[in-house]
Amino acid sequence: MVVEDCWVVDNNGHGIWLDQLRSNSTPVVIRNNFVKGNMSLWDQLGYQGHGLFLEISSNIVVYNNVVVTPITNGGHGILIFGSDSCRLFNNTMIHNATNWQTAGICMILAGRPGKTLYANRVTNNIVLVVGSDASPFGVHYEDNNGSTIAGNAYDKNLYYREVGPISFQEYGEDSYYFSGYTNATGWDSHSHEANPWFMVDEDWLWFPASNSPAVN
Repeated sequence: MVVEDCWVVDNNGHGIWLDQLRSNSTPVVIRNNFVKGNMSLWDQLGYQGHGLFLEISSNIVVYNNVVVTPITNGGHGILIFGSDSCRLFNNTMIHNATNWQTAGICMILAGRPGKTLYANRVTNNIVLVVGSDASPFGVHYEDNNGSTIAGNAYDKNLYYREVGPISFQEYGEDSYYFSGYTNATGWDSHSHEANPWFMVDEDWLWFPASNSPAVN
């Protein structure tokens, strides 16, 4: 199964949502999509609209997507919830959502009974938090506990917040700035906090300029 080259824009709900999709051999691939402005009516539906939502799924490969969260009723850019063996790389998250329960990337189990959060990898992505009113969090995470949560890792990502330092929050616990987060978790040891120097083309697609630290 491949989801590619789609524009998923301004819907009332999650952008691309995989729920209980467990692929045991051939990975499910989500690539080259533009996902923007998908939201939920918080008061009516009781949840936010996430850009990409991997829920209780496994063996999902997500790469080369651009995800832009809306200011109002926007959720996480990418949410990995109770899922295993998912790989996120070369994605760009533009996080505008003002709800402080949201982040550019979120990977949690949140105590879901009978589920696990195993062996997920988040590498070589760009997270940009835009605007003074946006949630300051680049990442929401749950640290490995050796039992239901294990083998997850973030590395070689680029993080930046336009107004002030970007923050990282452990689920239900304290939040950190970049150095405190890497020291607490051991993750993102080869990642950077730096301006990606984005440009936006006529189709509203974000890409780094030639002098960007994201170009390698």
